Amino acid sequence: MWSVIVLFLVGVVLSAFFSGAETGFYRVTRLRLMLDSRQGDSVSRSLLWMTNNPTAFVATTLIGNNIANYLTSLAIVLGVGLISEPVIPSLDVLAPILLSPIVFVYGELIPKTVFHDAPNRLLRIVGPFFLFCAALFAPIAFILWLFARVLQSLAGETPLRVQLDMARNSLQSLFQESELQGVLLPVQTGLAERLFAHEHMTIGQVAVPVSRVHALSEGASMDEIIRRARKLHRSSMPVLRKNRESFSGYLSVLSLKVHQDDMTQLMRPLVSIPEDMPILEAVIYLQTQHEPMAQVVDQSGVTKGLVYLNEVAGRLFNFRAIRNAEPTG
Repeated sequence: MWSVIVLFLVGVVLSAFFSGAETGFYRVTRLRLMLDSRQGDSVSRSLLWMTNNPTAFVATTLIGNNIANYLTSLAIVLGVGLISEPVIPSLDVLAPILLSPIVFVYGELIPKTVFHDAPNRLLRIVGPFFLFCAALFAPIAFILWLFARVLQSLAGETPLRVQLDMARNSLQSLFQESELQGVLLPVQTGLAERLFAHEHMTIGQVAVPVSRVHALSEGASMDEIIRRARKLHRSSMPVLRKNRESFSGYLSVLSLKVHQDDMTQLMRPLVSIPEDMPILEAVIYLQTQHEPMAQVVDQSGVTKGLVYLNEVAGRLFNFRAIRNAEPTG
């Protein structure tokens, strides 16, 4: 009977180990592993490799959890067989029901929670044994890797999505730790998160179509220009060509009021940016060129829309939140 109890405990411990290690891999700060590996820590270097190749640790945890579940199930079956049925009727049905909460709490819930709260320290402690298991399960893991490659070719970049989730969680943990240590302010963390959120967005996705742009017509009077600029709260206004399919330039309302010249003399050309340019790169370009707006064109040079620097930058940097976070007095 004692051998059955030991077998059951070994199964629960293995389940706790692999379940916790899996959570730890998703929560670990890759920057910490990178710094430790550069200092010559071979364990951190191996763990960093596994985080960069998520199929390896996913296969290891999958095999380990299956072995743990098999051991616990085998222990329950053997334990039921040692107890005669007249003592407790239907024990083969009641035993899994009664022992499932123990396996779930001590083999899944508690280790996942503990590794979630301290992934770096705990993963570093259990790292050597996990790497040993990874080497031990390598032949079976290789078969699972081949199967994953087949699924990847049929259903999409599944391993890539896992890797992106890990990187996103690692980055979020780094921001949280930086806030706790006082390195970053909440407004700085929010800024970094918005920049990463818009990392893959292009300027064409935020451009206002030509048909929806509040623009001036060629030959508009000064009173009309000032009235429309005041209504839209803009210091510069784009000017549409007569065909209303492209822009002839833009006007600075302040220059128009100061010089009192004809709009054609003060009109400035609109810079053109390709629609596939990343949004952050477009903001930097407009800031460098000191241009308040730009027309967005496709590969053939056809105007697709218009973007205003202050609106796009405000979307990235959330100027209102930054102003509210500034100290007063």
